[in-house]
Amino acid sequence: MKILITENQKESLKNNLMDIIDKFGFTTAAKAVGTRENLIKILFDGEIERYLDNVFDYIVNKTKIDYDEGKIDFPFISHILPMYPPPINLIPTLNTPFSEYVAFSAFGIAFLDYCKDKLGLTNDEIDDLWEKYTKIILDKIENN
Repeated sequence: MKILITENQKESLKNNLMDIIDKFGFTTAAKAVGTRENLIKILFDGEIERYLDNVFDYIVNKTKIDYDEGKIDFPFISHILPMYPPPINLIPTLNTPFSEYVAFSAFGIAFLDYCKDKLGLTNDEIDDLWEKYTKIILDKIENN
């Protein structure tokens, strides 16, 4: 059954869903509309690539690097890490494929949980996000 809604109602629904994502995570918002696919249809007209680009921008923008204080605030861990010297194994960690790294790392497990619960990603999407995310964060650390 198809329900017709106005553009104003659609925008209002999108805004409400984004608020739910911000406060409670992607999984909760997806449950509110039935499935992950429904949520992506509503927010991104069903375009998974648009959704993944949005997720990438979101997680990069939520990662705060304070060059003056030498600290990094990752959105997926609850404490701020020192940047100089880099946290133990952070640089090698960021250079390791996620599937090889996640099994033995609290940092990797936190990233995995955040991506699944907060962002609603699949394992393959998490691998791709990790690769893109770590490249840009390393570049920001190394090139200020």
